[in-house]
Amino acid sequence: MFALLWRGRARLRQDGALFLTYLALYAAGRFLLTFVRQERVWAWGLQEAQVVALLALGGALLLLLRLGRRRPGAPRPSEAA
Repeated sequence: MFALLWRGRARLRQDGALFLTYLALYAAGRFLLTFVRQERVWAWGLQEAQVVALLALGGALLLLLRLGRRRPGAPRPSEAA
């Protein structure tokens, strides 16, 4: 994961994009890793860590999409006022 982030850091110039990419990669890895572990099933046939990882992955991807749609140099919502 470090190698992917290191190589992609030049393209992830917007504030928070590198962190959100890390969060998405970590959540995907955590989701896959918990298939190996034997824990109590929590919801929808998934373990608690898998449900949390899916929520984190979804949130990170939504925020990355939002960052990607913002024009470079456009003011942040907090700076618009």
